[in-house]
Formats: sequence, C-alpha cells, structure tokens
Amino acid sequence: MEGFQWTIEDITYLRRVKSNVLDALTPYLNHINNVGFKKQTWDLVIGYWLQLFIAASYNHFYIYTAKSEQADLEDKNAKDLMVDVPPTSTSQAIQQMTSSDWNKKFMTLVREYKRMGAKPRNGQSIVIGYNLNENRDCQLVKERLRVISKTFFYQIMTSLSYIKSMRYRRSIILYESKLSFRTLALMILYLPAYIIFWPEMRMDNSRKARSLRSDLRGVRLGLENTNNRFEDFLDIFLKYFIPRSFLEDFRCSYTRNLIDTKHTDNCLILTSNGHFESDLFKILAGKILERKPDSNNIVLCQHGGALQKFNESYEYERSIADYRLVHGSGLVTKDTERVVGLYFSKYRKSTWRECGHAIVVTGSLQKYRFDIRSVAFGSQIDGYMDGLTSFYSLLNEEVKVGTTIRLYKSELYDGIRIENYWRKKFPACKFDNSRVPLYKVASRSRLIVCTYNGTTFIESLDANIPTLIFWDPLIWEITESCQREFGLLEKAGIYHKSAESAAMYMCAIWYDIKKWWESAVVQYARTEFCNRFSSSTNRKADNMVQVLKKILEDSETKKGE
Repeated sequence: MEGFQWTIEDITYLRRVKSNVLDALTPYLNHINNVGFKKQTWDLVIGYWLQLFIAASYNHFYIYTAKSEQADLEDKNAKDLMVDVPPTSTSQAIQQMTSSDWNKKFMTLVREYKRMGAKPRNGQSIVIGYNLNENRDCQLVKERLRVISKTFFYQIMTSLSYIKSMRYRRSIILYESKLSFRTLALMILYLPAYIIFWPEMRMDNSRKARSLRSDLRGVRLGLENTNNRFEDFLDIFLKYFIPRSFLEDFRCSYTRNLIDTKHTDNCLILTSNGHFESDLFKILAGKILERKPDSNNIVLCQHGGALQKFNESYEYERSIADYRLVHGSGLVTKDTERVVGLYFSKYRKSTWRECGHAIVVTGSLQKYRFDIRSVAFGSQIDGYMDGLTSFYSLLNEEVKVGTTIRLYKSELYDGIRIENYWRKKFPACKFDNSRVPLYKVASRSRLIVCTYNGTTFIESLDANIPTLIFWDPLIWEITESCQREFGLLEKAGIYHKSAESAAMYMCAIWYDIKKWWESAVVQYARTEFCNRFSSSTNRKADNMVQVLKKILEDSETKKGE
C-alpha cells in the first residue's frame, strides 16, 4: 500500500460523503427495520462502521483503479472472493478490513465496476454472489468464565443500587465504562439515580446465520448527485458490505429487553467504548434514546489520547454524544464536554524502580489503511520498524541488556511473526509478550519508552514515571493545540523526533535517570503537559461522581426548559 498522510481536504470531503450516505441510509434502514430512528441515532448505530468503510474504500478505490489497469491479477470469480461479505457485525467488519482477503474482495469489486462501464439505471439489480462461511470461533473457557463472573458482579451491583435508589426517578445505564470499583461504589452511594450495570453484549453468532436478503442489498443506495466515480461506486456496492447486524439481524437485537421500560424514561447511558464495536449495545441504546429524546441522554467517556492531528473517532464521539467526558482542559471543544482526568488509569503515582529494566512500548502494525488517523499505515510501517530497530541498535551493550521490547501482539511483519523478525536481527533481545498489564510492568521499570502517539505516554507522564517518547513527526502528526507542550517536552529531553536522538539520550541518562527525571526542567514540562491533557488528580473517583452529578442536574434543567 502506498503511504500518504490524510489532508484537511480529504477529511472535509469524506465527512460530506458520510453525511450524504447517512441521509440515504436513514429512510432505507427505517423502512427495512420498521423503526423511526433519526439520522443522529443511526449515526450512533451504524456511523462508526460507515466512517471506517468509507475511509478504507476511498483509499483502496483510487489505488486499485490505477493498479488494475496494468497489474497481472489472478482472475478469480467474484463469488469465490465474497466469503463472509457482508460481515456479521462491526467488529468482524474491522477484522476483515485489516486482512489481505478483504482487500482482494475489494479489488474484485473495483474490477467489476470498471467492467460495467456505464452506470446502471436506478433500481437495476447488481448481483454479487455470496458464499457464507459458517465457521465460528469458539470462545476460550477462560474468556467465558470472565464474562460470566463479570455479569454476576454487575447483577449484584445493580441489585444494591436498586435497594438504595428505589425512590429516584432517574437512572444511569453503564456499559463498558472502564470505571474503577471505587468509582462504581461511590456512584451507588452518592448519585441521585438508579445505577444499572449492563453485562457484556455480543451479537449472537452461535445460531445459523439468517439467509441474506439479496433484494435488500442488490440495488443502488440512491445517493443524490454523485460527483465522481468513487461516490458512484459507493452508491452501487455499499449495501453489499453493511453488517448483517443492521439488516438481517436487526430485529432480533431491537426486540431484546435488558431493562424495565420504566427505567428508560429518564436516563443517562454511559460508555467508554461500547459505541464503537458493540452493535447490540448501540441498537438498544438507540432504541432508548428514541423512546424519550428529551429526557434520555448518552454520555461518552473519551477513548484514546486525542493528540493526533486527525482522528475521526474523536469527531464521531463528538457528533453522537449529548455529553462527553474528556481527560484534560486542553481537550474541551464545547460546553457539553467535562474534564474527568484519566479515569481509567491504574498506574500508581511515582512508582518505579531505579534499577529496573527499560520498557520499549511498540504499536500496532496496520498493513491496510482503514481509518482516518495520523498514524503509520501501509508502507509507512517499514519506516516505523526501521526506526525501532535503529533505536535499539544504537544503544550501548549495557543499556541493551537492561532493555525489554514490549510487542503490541503477535503480528506478522515482512512475512514472519514480529518476534521472530526481532530475534533474527537481535538474537539476544528480550521481549515482553504484553500479557501482563503495562501499569504493573511500569511499576518495576526504570524507564518507559513510547514509540507512537497514543494513550501510553500520557498515562506514564501523568503517573510521574520516567518516560521517553520518539516518533517521526511527519507520520505521527500532533494537533496544533499541543504544540507548545510538546516543545517543552522536547527541551526537557522527554520527546525526540528521531530514533537516533532518543537512543543517544537514553544512553546519556541511563546511569542516573532519577536525577534527570526529578530535575526542574523535566518536572515543569511534565506538569505543564499533564495540566492540559490528563488533569492529574488523586481523587479521580470523587471527581467522576461530581461531574456525573452535575450532568444529571444540567439534563434536568434542560428538560424543564
């Protein structure tokens, strides 16, 4: 895949395309599923998948349109390549978009589109065969036990909340909130609302998949005024890729009742990441929000660090949330956003080991571009890997012995497993397999080295644990709002724009990291950064409860108006 960075022109155009597609999908999905959701509700339900699919399609369409003119491609029947299209859910769709098989399928559709030549007439059916793969991955016993125990815990907490809160008219539904036990306990004790804990929800893929409705998928979407070949391509083929959870399986989810109707008349729905891949949650949340739109609200906790120049996931959150809880004051963009700090962080403040190992934290290797983010994709991964190996090779032998590489997960790079790739280059290199949570590893390490723009370095800085950061600023672009703070981090030696600079600096401070980290210039830079982007506090649970209490009061006031 060719490497390129998103531009503001790309972002503006793709947002407009998504809005137009959603305009066309809203009446279509309402008619098919016999509901009356507003456009914003469908954005909550299907918007995240739609955003990812449009971004991936935009990237692939122009690359493959150009390549298919000259590439000697294996001629496969479209039906053979359309295995598992459409996906069962958003989660499966994301897995597909990161695979080479999905890209072959997409290439097939581009070739099909080119063969068609002229546009089909409105209403004319475009039939691509489906060959459903019925194999389902069985959950591990350990995973099933985790879900069962978590569900049991939530049932107990919900029962305790009900006993204490029977007199309250308001309710708060929590789903994948990432809140600590102390925060949950304080919410039950002090919030004037019935706290309802929804268990982990997944689409039921254990039963035989419902037969696909070619009559629903084999016609054009009906986009108004398609301006180019890409939009025309979406108009023809987008329905083939819509996850089954939004069409064939929608009614099964919509008719489920996880909560008494009387508790959905005046409620807040709070989640940290359920609005991304949990289709069942999104459908039920949409149902509740549509039931009483003036008194029911959705509250989203910020997911991720939010310091990338482009990340449409954050824009998606802002577009669907009635209230949004963010990590720091520097991330507030509207009056419905409230600061709660790093509510999910389990790091212990200033807990690290001066004689411990250094941990180099690596990121995911996304071979295929499927999202609008300022991260390394496609061929840019080669540059990212070159930077990592260059950094390690420049460390002196004593520092290498004391350094551990923490791999994101068992991924493939250059045709082999990532750990084997590293061992081939550095046979003596030590690895961390990421099975132990990073906050536990950090507490016994002397230094955290972060190599990508995510949440990891924000958490370690907030916890006052010695941290080095390095990445290519032309790929891992940062927002304008944090330029000053990164400038301070760079002056303090925390942030580096090249692997070489970071490696040399790490060797220089290795024997007295405590002196460097506790110096005035480093602590000033760290504090200035955290004051804006993590709002460091030792009372995170109390702060969260106070913020939610204020949201309950505000929503009551708006309802009265």
